[in-house]
Amino acid sequence: MSQLFDQIAALDQGIADRWKARTHDNPRHKLTVADVDAIISPLLTTGAKTGVKLTEKQADAIVQLVRGTGLDSGALERIRFWVRFAEKSFGLDLRPLVTDDELSPINRSLAIALKFSFTSPKTNITYAPHDYLAIGELIRQKKIMVFQAKMADLYVLTQDAGEYRSDANILFVYDRSSGAAFASTIVHESTHAIQDWLDIGMQRRFAEADAYIAGFATLDQQTFQGELSAAAFLASRLVVNRRALPGNRDWQIAYDNVVKAYDATHTDGRELLRQVEKGETESDQYKAVVAAVDQRAREFGDWAADALKTTFGGVPQGLEEALP
Repeated sequence: MSQLFDQIAALDQGIADRWKARTHDNPRHKLTVADVDAIISPLLTTGAKTGVKLTEKQADAIVQLVRGTGLDSGALERIRFWVRFAEKSFGLDLRPLVTDDELSPINRSLAIALKFSFTSPKTNITYAPHDYLAIGELIRQKKIMVFQAKMADLYVLTQDAGEYRSDANILFVYDRSSGAAFASTIVHESTHAIQDWLDIGMQRRFAEADAYIAGFATLDQQTFQGELSAAAFLASRLVVNRRALPGNRDWQIAYDNVVKAYDATHTDGRELLRQVEKGETESDQYKAVVAAVDQRAREFGDWAADALKTTFGGVPQGLEEALP
């Protein structure tokens, strides 16, 4: 047996055996799309078996296998397909995040989004600080649930650090992601949550363009590679510099470039999202939460202004814009 086989078998015997059967224990064989299906699909589609999970050790085995062999054309996208399948079927090893301490990284990430506001040229949604505060409030009220998925380094391989599921109001985060990239992902996925709770129909390409730009507006430098990331980062600079305004031609061009970059790498861009069913009331709930957030901000602003007046005889110059 090869050293690679023993390494993978120590993590998951089934993955090791299926890889050996497909490749005759040959580490020089790059994994094909068919290999990926044969190795990964039994983890998630074993007949009518319920509760099938992609465990952390299995995720690690997949990562080590890819690092040891390499991937043929299309194989990486197939791995991403199975990860998304696991997300949608709740086939990941999940832990709910519910306490203040557990949710603090989420809230810190959302706080970064309080620095910007922009209106999308295509969805016509204005993303403002109170929207991201509202998502934080919906998380606090458990109307949006947050689950941590144990994925080893598989999230790095698939370039996924999180996912928002609009059909179940669930935010997935992956346990090893952190720092600036994590905050960008949380804001990206929370932007999808805003879109969902507004009950607005839109093409996927525009929903994703809004989310990429919002996520990258949290970054000081370009962190991710690829044409889509580059276009979104450039568009986000207009947001950061408060130039993402209706009628600004530079903003429109930058936004269109993000959409073009998305279309160049995805085939689902014209899919219509969030066709609201009769009787749905998420938008009403969302507007009520936003109104409550705005009311608290006004009350805080009034309190702060009164306190400053008592202490300094008024609001010191330069602090006017800081108050709601």
